[in-house]
Amino acid sequence: DDDLRGILLIELYPEGVGPSDVWRHIADRSQDDYFGRLRAFAKRVLLERSRERHLAELLDTLHEHAAELVPALIESRMGDLPLRVLEEALSVHGENVELARLAGWLAVANRSLSYNDQSSSAGIRAWLEGHPQIQKAVYLESLRSPGPDDDAGTHPFWHFWHSDVLHGSQLPPDFGLWCLDQAVALVDTDSAVSLVLLSHAHASREDPSLSEGLTVETMREHTRGHPALERRLDELQQPDPDPPPSDEHRTEIEEHRRRRDEERRQQREEWAEALREHQAELRENRFTPPNLHSLAMTYLGMFADDDENASPRQRVSDFIGGDAQLVTAVTAALRGAVLRDDVPSADETISLHSQSRHSWMAYPVLASLRLLDFKDPARLDGLDDTRKRDVLAIYYCVAEHDDYGQLWHSRDSQDPLEALNQPQPPCDPHWYVRWLQHDPDLVLEVLCECALAGVRAGERYPPGIDALDAIAGHESLVHGVRLKLLKAFPARNSNEQMALLDSLLTNALDHPDKTELLAFARHKQQLKSVSIAQRIRWWATDALISQGDRLQLLRPDLVESETRVEHLARFLRSLWDRHDRRRSILADITDPATLNEMIGILGHWCDAPLHPRGHYTLKIDTSELIDSLIRQLAAVAGDEARQALAGLAADPHLTGWRGRLAVAQKRQQVIHREASYRHPSVQEVQATLNDLAPANAADLAALVGDRLADLSDEVRGGNANLWSQFWNLDTTNGQPTEPRPENACRDTLLATLRERLVLGERLPVKVNMSPEAAYVSGWRADIRAEGRDFNVPIEIKRNSHRGLWRALRAQLIGQYTTGPATSGYGIYVVLWFEVDDTPRPPDGNRPSTPEELGQRLTQDLTEDERRKISVIVIDVTKPRPPSRRRLRPHVVAAGSTPS
Repeated sequence: DDDLRGILLIELYPEGVGPSDVWRHIADRSQDDYFGRLRAFAKRVLLERSRERHLAELLDTLHEHAAELVPALIESRMGDLPLRVLEEALSVHGENVELARLAGWLAVANRSLSYNDQSSSAGIRAWLEGHPQIQKAVYLESLRSPGPDDDAGTHPFWHFWHSDVLHGSQLPPDFGLWCLDQAVALVDTDSAVSLVLLSHAHASREDPSLSEGLTVETMREHTRGHPALERRLDELQQPDPDPPPSDEHRTEIEEHRRRRDEERRQQREEWAEALREHQAELRENRFTPPNLHSLAMTYLGMFADDDENASPRQRVSDFIGGDAQLVTAVTAALRGAVLRDDVPSADETISLHSQSRHSWMAYPVLASLRLLDFKDPARLDGLDDTRKRDVLAIYYCVAEHDDYGQLWHSRDSQDPLEALNQPQPPCDPHWYVRWLQHDPDLVLEVLCECALAGVRAGERYPPGIDALDAIAGHESLVHGVRLKLLKAFPARNSNEQMALLDSLLTNALDHPDKTELLAFARHKQQLKSVSIAQRIRWWATDALISQGDRLQLLRPDLVESETRVEHLARFLRSLWDRHDRRRSILADITDPATLNEMIGILGHWCDAPLHPRGHYTLKIDTSELIDSLIRQLAAVAGDEARQALAGLAADPHLTGWRGRLAVAQKRQQVIHREASYRHPSVQEVQATLNDLAPANAADLAALVGDRLADLSDEVRGGNANLWSQFWNLDTTNGQPTEPRPENACRDTLLATLRERLVLGERLPVKVNMSPEAAYVSGWRADIRAEGRDFNVPIEIKRNSHRGLWRALRAQLIGQYTTGPATSGYGIYVVLWFEVDDTPRPPDGNRPSTPEELGQRLTQDLTEDERRKISVIVIDVTKPRPPSRRRLRPHVVAAGSTPS
């Protein structure tokens, strides 16, 4: 429907369908995802055909019916079209059109955008900035005649920064002073607008680019003698006071602050007193774990009321009353926490995590790691492997879940080793990066133990999984951990944990060695206890690794249940990256059978292309994935891909995808043709250079094109009257009466070419010329020139043919040259009979000569198409008889000089 509407508008605008009617045809689209002929008309033809009066009528109609048309244009994604029409109209009408009309044009064009697109309004802004007096005048007009969303006289002081009519254009530097002058001029005739302009003048003082010559003294001088303006200026000069709180509310706030300060004071005193009593325990690293836990929480900023801007040392100082001696003792206790005997073992930390708990010593250890990493990193790196395992378990099970990375970046500026010029640590702590670099086996072994426990417990985010995904390098070790997690993945799992399985499989499939993963996949498929959602994922993993016809064997089990296909779609969505930020296994699939089955299975469930409306859903994601898979299949050369696309296009369950599949079929034909190209041998090149038989399609196209060019020259310049062979002749006097039918002209050309392509008996290959030659598309070319295993199609049209302008691309390029035997070469022959018989092209300007027709047909071809497609226009018009003028005697007056 949209294509038909676009074709009709191209034919009928502006004579048949005028500017007052064309908007509703453009906005009335039947498909949300359509970008074809109707859009081509709106984006190109509309402005090309519109004359000066049409532009004004287009904008008047849009302004008059804005409530109906503007939302429809926005919904059709053509909201920028009125801006383009307005930009053209301003260049021809802007300086002469009346202000009210111009303001209406500017306002409605701005409202047609659903968002603030600065680039679309660039030309309009430039025009307004180049006509500052008109810019001010239309703005004043908009204040006098408010739009549908405005009320007269109520525009806020910032209105000029967001006005529809100004399109975000830069206002002139005297704008504020102009507003002041207009306010004074209108005070007696339009007091409401006058007060608004005074507010705008006052607001302009805040912007140096608008306040040239404007001061408060200037405003007082101009408004003197106008009481209403004087009162308004006094109001504007008063600061906006915040409403004072009520006495009751003020009392409540003060009481709350007093109680909080008292509680904090008592807490600091209690902690300071307790710490003074236990200074020896602090210094000897024997302080009780629960109390050390509270100090570590303060140091790391884990309490809700901690000052985020304070350093860790400052937080501790505030917590215990500011005693510097006690702060040093606490810091020493925290620094030594990692060395204590009561640090929990790795197994204990993992066990506690499974119960959603952790040891009292967990946060002290984290604080200790932070302090030692800056104070004494060598001592931290010198810990034995057992203690490193204990520390790593705390890091994975506790710190990773409490956003320890963010805590790690807070600095203690009072520590001499934590100077401000020290480089910022990476996302992972320094000690972790060093341990991973020096002993990756140990680090990943502990990570695996923590993650395995979480996977078996059914956790959605098992400890260490984020750290595993963030590790760069050590691919074999990381892949080994993922395989262990996949092997241990429970057969019965929650829906929440399915995303974890998708993530593990996605990363495992990206690894080059998939042997062990394939074995897992086939083993898991056989387990009767595996959930259907998980079984689908193991099936798909098997098929993606094996490719071939693996999915075909599973297709009956998949398509019989919509739920199963939905599980497959969720898994494939996790593998696919629409933005190509990473290379996934789906992008590497080149097997036509696998692509065919994936498109068929998903297309049965998602039976039409979809586009997002506000947010993405699984079906919208799947629709984009299907589209991507179709393009992948079209990029595969060979008969197998061609047959797969043909089968999909014929599938009754994929009717919604037939348009995309048809485009893919044509693209695949071109790709297959290019892939099938064979470079000529040395002997074939020598044959070409010696003017022997054509060696390939390019050589044949050049040869036939050369003969046709010679024929064109002889038709006009020879004495054999070759032009008459293309005309019907009067049997009585032999005079031409009318052009011969196209098929008869084809036969004439065919016979002539056959005569001119006799190259001699020494040629090893004969050039055959065939009429009505069939191609794979089912269409028939007028003539086909054939070599040994290649050919060149020739399409012939009379210049009066109604399909003259589209046949070059739709028939010759789109249907005939897609075959691999043509290598993309073809010849388009036009027989020129009469200039007035030529149908008008889309731009409406009919060519007046054969040469101009050839140039016009060629100009729309791409660079590659011009290299392979020849356009030859043969002028077969009847020669005009020579004019016979009678010579008159030239009389020279006596005494004059002959010129």
